[in-house]
This record gives sequence, structure tokens and C-alpha cells, in this order.
Amino acid sequence: MSKIQVLCCGMFAALVSPIAGAHGFHGGLHGVSFMAGVVHPLLGLDHLLAMLGMGVSVAGFSVRGRLAAAGLIVLSLLVGLFGASAMHAPLSVDPLLAATLLMLGLMLLRKHAASFAWRISMIALFTYFHGFAHGAEWPHQHAIWPFAAGVASASLMLFVLGAAIGRQWVMRHPRAQMSLGGVLGMAGLGFLFGA
Repeated sequence: MSKIQVLCCGMFAALVSPIAGAHGFHGGLHGVSFMAGVVHPLLGLDHLLAMLGMGVSVAGFSVRGRLAAAGLIVLSLLVGLFGASAMHAPLSVDPLLAATLLMLGLMLLRKHAASFAWRISMIALFTYFHGFAHGAEWPHQHAIWPFAAGVASASLMLFVLGAAIGRQWVMRHPRAQMSLGGVLGMAGLGFLFGA
């Protein structure tokens, strides 16, 4: 990356660290609704960046590969969400979410793409942690299904958007992928040290 790109990434990380995400935000929206679930990934900067980045990371997959990744993202998100909700134990997973962004950024920075199996495994793991974060903070007196459906729908939409951006822009401009990887990595560091 050029010095200007590194500087921009650093400034971005400094700006996002105080607003690492919208975790806990759904409580302010009377978070038992489908719409609260839809809004959360759009306003939680960590979730927004992760889903877009995951979409970009699979842009080079075949159509079947992108469909498999999309299905795995929804499944991993829901498994993490319901699993943490069933534990009834408040856990802080913000460092894990920051680490997923950092690792996703490093994955995009690699000039030579990793294997399909490795990338899709990492994406499943990253998405599981994002789902787990939502489930860990869930108020247990409310049903989680409407919120879960909203989060999964919005996450899928962001993933598809990321894949489209990746195919139309990032794959045509190799430096764009490096820049995006740098932004995600720096954002992950910002969230990690700002948490």
C-alpha cells in the first residue's frame, strides 16, 4: 500500500474505535422485532464492515461457491446467536469481533488467494462470532426469533452487496483489494484497542 493509503487506513481506525459497533443498540429499539434485527447490522460498523468484507473475499468464487458461502454465513450467524442465547451467560466478545475484522483484512491483503475450503472455514468462524455477540447480550425474557431473522436477512444482503462490489470493482483493480484489506485490518485494530 502507498503511504497515503496507510495514512487513510490509520485515520479510519482512529475514527471508528469509539463507535466500534452497535452491540446493545437493539435494546434502544425495543429490540425484539424483525426491524431491530435488520437495522443492527446496518448501524453496527463492525458487522457492516465484516459482512461487506466477507462478500468481497468470495467475489472470485464460482456462483455455486458464492451461494455456499452465503448459506454458510446465515447458518453460522444463527448457530452463534442461538447458542450464546441458550447459555444465559453475559460474555464480552468485542475483542473476538475486532479480531475477525483484523483477520479478514489480512485475508484480503494476501496477494495469492487461499484455498476455497480455508477461506470458507474462516468466514464461517467469523460469522459465528458475530452471531454469538448478539446472542450473548440478548435479554432472555424476549423471544429471539424475530430479531434473529432480521439480523440474518440484513447480513445476507450486506454479504451479497460485498460480493457484487468485489466482482465489479475490486477484482478489476488489484490495489483496491489491498486497500480494503488495509481498511478492515486497521478497523479491527481500532476496535480492539478502543474496546
